[in-house]
Amino acid sequence: EMKDLNSNNNVNNLQDYESLKKLYDELQLQENEVEKELEGVIKEHDQLLIQLESVPKLVSSLDILSLDGNNLSNIISKTSLLAENVSSKVRLLDFAKGCIQDAIKRVDDILDLKSCVEGVKHSFKNEEYEQAAAFIHRYLSLDERALREILPADTEENDLSASFSYLHEAKASLQADVSKKFDEAVIARSRQQVERFFKLFPLVGLQEEGLLKFSKYLRAQIAEYSEINLDAALRADPKERLSSVIFAGTLTNLFESIAKVIDDQQPLVDTFYGPGMMLTVLKELQLECDLQAKYILEQFFISRSFQKVCENLTKTSDKQKGSDIKERVDPKDLDLLLGEIVLFSARAEIYHAFLNKRIQNDLDVIHNGKPSENEFYDVYLKSGLCRSIETLMSDYIVMESYFMKQMMLKAITMDMSDRDSITSSAVDDIFFVLQKCLRRTISAKNMNIACAVINNASAILTSEYMDFFKSKIKTVGFLSSSLDISGMFQGKAQTNTTDLLTSKRDFLVVLNNIDTSCEYLAKLVADITEESVQKINQSEQLKLQSCLNDLASCSQEFKNILQTGILQLCTNALLPKFYSLIDSYVNVKHVLTEEDFSYYEVNDPFVQNLIAGLDSKIVSLKDCLTTTNYGLVVSMLCHEISARLEKVIIKCTFNRLGGLQLDKDLRSLIQYLTNASEWTIRDKFARITQISTILNLDKVNELLDYWGENSGPLTWRLTPGEVRAVLALRSDFRNEDIQRLKL
Repeated sequence: EMKDLNSNNNVNNLQDYESLKKLYDELQLQENEVEKELEGVIKEHDQLLIQLESVPKLVSSLDILSLDGNNLSNIISKTSLLAENVSSKVRLLDFAKGCIQDAIKRVDDILDLKSCVEGVKHSFKNEEYEQAAAFIHRYLSLDERALREILPADTEENDLSASFSYLHEAKASLQADVSKKFDEAVIARSRQQVERFFKLFPLVGLQEEGLLKFSKYLRAQIAEYSEINLDAALRADPKERLSSVIFAGTLTNLFESIAKVIDDQQPLVDTFYGPGMMLTVLKELQLECDLQAKYILEQFFISRSFQKVCENLTKTSDKQKGSDIKERVDPKDLDLLLGEIVLFSARAEIYHAFLNKRIQNDLDVIHNGKPSENEFYDVYLKSGLCRSIETLMSDYIVMESYFMKQMMLKAITMDMSDRDSITSSAVDDIFFVLQKCLRRTISAKNMNIACAVINNASAILTSEYMDFFKSKIKTVGFLSSSLDISGMFQGKAQTNTTDLLTSKRDFLVVLNNIDTSCEYLAKLVADITEESVQKINQSEQLKLQSCLNDLASCSQEFKNILQTGILQLCTNALLPKFYSLIDSYVNVKHVLTEEDFSYYEVNDPFVQNLIAGLDSKIVSLKDCLTTTNYGLVVSMLCHEISARLEKVIIKCTFNRLGGLQLDKDLRSLIQYLTNASEWTIRDKFARITQISTILNLDKVNELLDYWGENSGPLTWRLTPGEVRAVLALRSDFRNEDIQRLKL
């Protein structure tokens, strides 16, 4: 739209040239825009005219397209009709072809039927059961109802009915003959004939019956073999080498005989009955295994007086009144019984793994690679054998715990120590028993049983064995420091002090026993861990390792008791004399002249006496203690000596030479203790070494070269207040300079 300039700008009101020029420019722009719009309208008019001229041509083309479309529609309709006619004829041909094929098949079936009739008659006449079974199997694969429907009721039909009737009778007769011949072969113990007629059962439609009869035959063989072995075990001489495990051997023979039967017969079953059908036989064999294992275990219980042993153990554990000492179980006899029980479990676990593998293979075939755990559970885990072994092993846990405890108490009662030994016999005996028991339970190949026994071993160690050490520490100890321990393990003691000296020696033996127990326990856990890898499934290792870790943790309680004993030894036997030597340092002159310093180099007034006192005690202890205990004693002595010496130094006054003498004394003392212990002990003298460093300064301000950012790798153990207190020990340092230090 054009802008109405007259309404916005009154020309009459314009007074200057600039306003008129501006208005003129705006009008010129409007005129240009109007001209452009007119040109656009004119151009569109020409294009519309051109399009209108082409419309008549399009109308003629539409008529042609309409005609072509009608022709195409007619062609498609005719083609569709023709396709339907052809398709119906093809369907008729397919139907006719199917009928012809069915007819040919029925004719072939009729011919096969007649062939079966002739073949069965000939086979029966010559007693050729394999051929007769093959013809009957072919007959059973025919569709009898379909054959009867395709023929009219005429003579041929009557002949067909007669053929069916004959084959029905022949089938029943052959089934009876095969079953009878199989039974006769079993009675005659003819393995060849048994297998011959076993192969015929699936051909005559008696697959399940054949498997059951064959399983019964195999069960009879296993039962006979097991009874022979059991009779031999009952007649065995008790003095024979393997008499203590004769029943475990009998059960092992049973498992081996079943495994051999499965290995021998599975190819036969898979070939003639089909893959996966061995599961039926396995179930039956497991029933026989349960029965024979029950007989073996019953004779085992009777022969070993198992029930009486369990009752006596119950009486002993419950501490019932009136339980005669004669009724208590001898651990030696129990040891043999436990060994045989473990063999029962180990052999059962091996048999379990074998049976598991075979059953799972069959289940994979039956369930197309998706085995059913419930079926396996029914075969073995709910079997009588499995329940019997579980019951037996529950009694084993009680017996093994009783054996460990009684043998440990016996070892403690018979504890003794030779003069040449720094430990007593109880430690070796007890850990020998523990090693034997744990190895035995690992050999049972049952993770749950192993964990239970290991937990019981941990409980016994932390109760009876721990109480043994605690009572020794409490009743036998160094009550005074008046004795020289140098002759304890050589028997050098005066008559009037022999009993007391023996008591002190026993105390050191207890400390050595505790340390040796820690060492033996760590080795025992390592050995059992290594052995369990070979005998326990990988999937069960984690739970077993947790129990072994709990067993290993018992050593920490031993170490706590050991620390108490070491503290008592140091406090009562060693430190009192050392304290008196250290306290004498106060009486030594520390504000030295050059002459004093030179004199002390030749005649040391303190450290040589202290080292001599230490040497008289420490050297004698080295032969009386284990390496670990000796190191602990020296370490504790270093800690106490350092703390005591620090307290004494704080009471003294030094000059520069006195501080230098202190540094020399500390170096000599630390060097001696390092050589004596063969351990790193410098950290225990860290504070007192830093005190010596401060006392050796030339000036107070030199401390800043070692303090704060200038300390380098040195970590100060002294607080700023303690540093100022040490600086104040120097008689030549002014208090004003010390207080001005910025620490």
